[in-house]
Amino acid sequence: HILLHSMNLVLVILVAFKYFKNDNLKAQMVAFMLLANEQSRELNQMMFNDSILAFYILLCLYFVSRNKPFKGVIALTLALSIKAGAMLLVPGFFGWI
Repeated sequence: HILLHSMNLVLVILVAFKYFKNDNLKAQMVAFMLLANEQSRELNQMMFNDSILAFYILLCLYFVSRNKPFKGVIALTLALSIKAGAMLLVPGFFGWI
């Protein structure tokens, strides 16, 4: 739910920059208003580094799919340093390699 909210926020900001391609100041104002929203800030404060963990896991999957297992191991190690829940990915990771 939290990751979906963040992705929607990014998509809306990208649409704003496409729509206001001649006036970046308006697109930046839309992005600022969305990022300064109190409800979004409260949601981000309650994530407890889950978005960073998801980033490292996706980075690990990307590197392994590009046949760069060493970089994938580094990304998985960074994910493990954030939360031990990433340990559940280790058997699948080694099976994929």
